[in-house]
Amino acid sequence: MRQTIEQNNKLQALDQPLKMAYMKADEDRIAVMDTMKATRYKEWLKRLQKDVYLSESVSVLNAQIDALKTAKQ
Repeated sequence: MRQTIEQNNKLQALDQPLKMAYMKADEDRIAVMDTMKATRYKEWLKRLQKDVYLSESVSVLNAQIDALKTAKQ
C-alpha cells in the first residue's frame, strides 16, 4: 500500500517547480505584514510552485498563445 502511495506521489510531482516571483506591490505589502501572515503567504507561493493543476493550466495557456502567434503570421 505504501509503495502505491509513493508511486502515486511521484507521478503527481512536477519535474521542475514553476518559476514564480513576487510582484513589486506584493513585496511592499509583505514588508509591512506581521511575520505569521508573511510566512503563510510565502508558504502558499511555495505550494503553488509545485501545483500540478496550475502547471497544466500554464501549459494550456502557453499553447493557446503560441497558436495565436502562429495564426497571425
